Amino acid sequence: MNYQEVSHAKLELVCRTLISCSCVYPKGGRKTLDSLAWSKKYEILSISRLDLRSYGLTTEQINHLSDEDMQRIAEELYHRYDLNSFAEDVVFIARLVLAEKGKETIND
Repeated sequence: MNYQEVSHAKLELVCRTLISCSCVYPKGGRKTLDSLAWSKKYEILSISRLDLRSYGLTTEQINHLSDEDMQRIAEELYHRYDLNSFAEDVVFIARLVLAEKGKETIND
């Protein structure tokens, strides 16, 4: 299993807990999302050599990094990120978005 597969699995688990995201309220009324909409994935984090350059590494340093090295960097970042904090952040931001839409009390 690679970094992206693990990240998607974690995100999918977190998103399943967001019951308040089960519906939206367009002008026409309440619309329940189907399972395909629930399983749609949204990329959260990626890393590229361009990112490394913008973070201060030199072109020469970056040229020495293989695809395997880049994968290792991505995996190390994944292991260092606190999943509990991530879940809390997801819920907090989702509630902010709902509040902006005037729907902060949906399925609380």
